Amino acid sequence: MSENGPTGYDASAWVCDGGNQQGSSITLALADDVTCTITNTKRGHIIVDKVTIGGDATFGFDASGGTAPAYQDFAISGADTPNDQELRPGSYSVVENIIPINWDQTSATCDNGDDPSAITLGAGDVVTCTFVNTKRGIIIVDKVTQPAGHSQVFSFDASGGSYIDFNLTDAQNPNSQVLVPGAYSVSETIPANWDLLSATCVSSIQDSETPGSLELDAGETITCTFTNQKDSYIIVDKVTDPSGDTQSFTFNTTGAGYTGFSLTDVDEPNNSGDLAPGVYSVAEVVPAGWDLTSVYCGGAIDGPVPSAWYTTYTPGDPLQLDAGETITCTFNNQKDANIIVQKVTIGGDDSFEFDTDYA
Repeated sequence: MSENGPTGYDASAWVCDGGNQQGSSITLALADDVTCTITNTKRGHIIVDKVTIGGDATFGFDASGGTAPAYQDFAISGADTPNDQELRPGSYSVVENIIPINWDQTSATCDNGDDPSAITLGAGDVVTCTFVNTKRGIIIVDKVTQPAGHSQVFSFDASGGSYIDFNLTDAQNPNSQVLVPGAYSVSETIPANWDLLSATCVSSIQDSETPGSLELDAGETITCTFTNQKDSYIIVDKVTDPSGDTQSFTFNTTGAGYTGFSLTDVDEPNNSGDLAPGVYSVAEVVPAGWDLTSVYCGGAIDGPVPSAWYTTYTPGDPLQLDAGETITCTFNNQKDANIIVQKVTIGGDDSFEFDTDYA
């Protein structure tokens, strides 16, 4: 006895209610009427579909259960055709066991209500299981200082999810953290003598992001740059001859935010306060009875490669003030001196000549 039928079915052994049966062969006696039955069971299908959010990658699956054919391990990506295996009715399991770095399994469901790790496959059943994976995002924070490469350490407060606080200098690599999609924020503690010039963020998917409100999507990279500028100053010192004179000297200044002032020798040097990098000038109004004998200016920048200069200065000439620079100018004034010669004559008057000598 033999049967030719459609694919996808498994046949049982022949069962006959009479005759002399040997496997699929039967011997009948005269006048025998025998009924032989064969049962065909349709195989089922387990289909696994891969859905990826925020990118794509290949994921490995551990499949178990069944015999001849047994459920076979496989790997698929979000772009691949779902894995479809034809199997005999029975109990099966499929588990995602190879998940690429920076990916999370966010759901795994089967359309018959079974858990993917415990599937009951009936005859002719088609069970589709869907595994959803979401790619993590990245938040990168870069520190830029003026002057460039400064060793100042800046502290950052990070909030949201597993985003952790960190410290950063201009010379260090940017801080990079891999995070699940969600809401985050990052802010900077500004050290003394520094200003925050800007804090901007750029999204790899062209979203609008700010440091205080970061909405990190699956697979998105947000890069935030904090730019800080070190304070700059102009300091003017007054020196008189004779020392400690109480004469007040008026100084005129130019440049944004640099205001004029008055100064005596006994005063503390005038500090401009924080000025933006740019061009400035300072000049003295010389009082009557005084001479301006010299002016010297020098600058120093505190940076990765400290620099300094010192030179004579012509009052009113431009002073180029750089980020983080302190320029100190000293104005030296000498009070006029007088020699008075008084002539006294007795018994008359006449004109007398005097020889003078200066050494």
